[in-house]
Amino acid sequence: MKSVSLSPVISFLRLARIRRRLSAFGLVAWILGGCSSGGAIDDSSPDLGMLPSVETLGLQQVKPASASTAGGVELHILGTGFERGATVALDGIFAADVTYVSPHELVLRAPARLGAFGRVPVIVQNPGGGRVVRSDLFSYVPTTVSFAQRVDYGAQKRPLFVAVGDMNGDQRADLVVTNSNENTLSLLFGNGDGSFALQQTWPTSLAPHGLTLADLNGDGTLDIVAACHTASVFDLFFGDGQGRLSPQNLGDYKTGAGPIYTVVGELNGDGKPDVIVSNFNANQSTVHLSLGGGKFAAGSKLTTGAYPFGAVLADFNEDAKLDYAVVNRTDNTLSIFLGNGDGSFAAGKTTAAAPSPIGLAIGDVNGDGHQDLVSASTVATMVTPPALSSSKIVVHLGRGDGSFSSYLESDVAGGTRELLLHDLNADGWLDVVVAAMDTDRVSVLLGKGDGSFPSRFDYVTGSLPSGVAVGLFNADPRPDLVVSNSGSNTVSVFLNTSQ
Repeated sequence: MKSVSLSPVISFLRLARIRRRLSAFGLVAWILGGCSSGGAIDDSSPDLGMLPSVETLGLQQVKPASASTAGGVELHILGTGFERGATVALDGIFAADVTYVSPHELVLRAPARLGAFGRVPVIVQNPGGGRVVRSDLFSYVPTTVSFAQRVDYGAQKRPLFVAVGDMNGDQRADLVVTNSNENTLSLLFGNGDGSFALQQTWPTSLAPHGLTLADLNGDGTLDIVAACHTASVFDLFFGDGQGRLSPQNLGDYKTGAGPIYTVVGELNGDGKPDVIVSNFNANQSTVHLSLGGGKFAAGSKLTTGAYPFGAVLADFNEDAKLDYAVVNRTDNTLSIFLGNGDGSFAAGKTTAAAPSPIGLAIGDVNGDGHQDLVSASTVATMVTPPALSSSKIVVHLGRGDGSFSSYLESDVAGGTRELLLHDLNADGWLDVVVAAMDTDRVSVLLGKGDGSFPSRFDYVTGSLPSGVAVGLFNADPRPDLVVSNSGSNTVSVFLNTSQ
């Protein structure tokens, strides 16, 4: 086809029509070859069938993946098919200053979202049409963590440990407490608004301590296993899903001397939950494999360090088999047992722990995909007044092969007991909660995602706090805390009010 010479005005109008036509098909208008110096359109310009394909509008990542509810943090939206003039909204709130960098990146300042936190939808809309939404890429997090004034509920004598679960099938969190000096369990049923009904009690063997809630007999409802320290047994209670408990041959499941802590997990590939008990006075743990129907075999022994206490089950070496770890209080060590997948364990290995460790928790605290351990020291640095004394938590970073690196330390309120890991401020990183018996406090330490916990918040509890647990006690999505107070015979409930 021969080139046709046009005036510059006609050439401009024709180019404009082509641009509008291409835009109507959702394509980026472009011209190859352009106009010659004489205003002619070169017949070598490609037709529509030769135009390159346009990237599909998509969202891939938001960096960083979280920001304070106060807003103002610079965010980089990464994806495909972005156009100049694209708008971005976070949970329906439009960012005022979106900068187009390329079809693959937009930059903006996060708008404020006071009063709520958690994951929110990210919406990108192009001016030429096209809209994409992702709800799994970004979270608002509180600038801090806060809890309402505690509310105390009565338990019985010396409540040492507390667990959270739905025991009556109403989809509300309930509390289960071991009362060591009363030889009872207390159940406090949740009302769903953050409050709890008066306790109901069931007798146990002598001196119940650590407990675990799990479906032990396969009926789909939560049951209870509790270590009874003085009786040297663990007790079983089957739940019926309606708030009633059925004791199972109390006193029959013998352990080593002075059982103090329990963990539950499937150890031998049969799909049935098994029980491991830390026996404080015997320097051993006992493994009780399930026989089915909520019955358990006699315990096989794992030799630990001196006076084992807090314990966890997890896959430390990433071979899809559960491993076991327990802290040893008087020789300041941590014993690691790698599981063989048949209910047995390799010989234990020990590593240095904090002075006089008592609590132990498991989770990935530095985001490398490996399981890490956090232990708590009972040793307090005494000052005046005693409420200001401090202890240590110790972080052991996992390597993924069953071994752990040298530990990192953080200060907590003095005289720690049980601790746990949980994401309390929805930033995607695990935080530490630890009961501090010597100071009548519970310490909350916010994780940075690198294994450190630089921000600490202390809350006053009842007398001699010992056990801690986390649950959703009211209608909001914020994780709440409960602490068992062994000196005041109460449990303290702290509702999360973080903004």
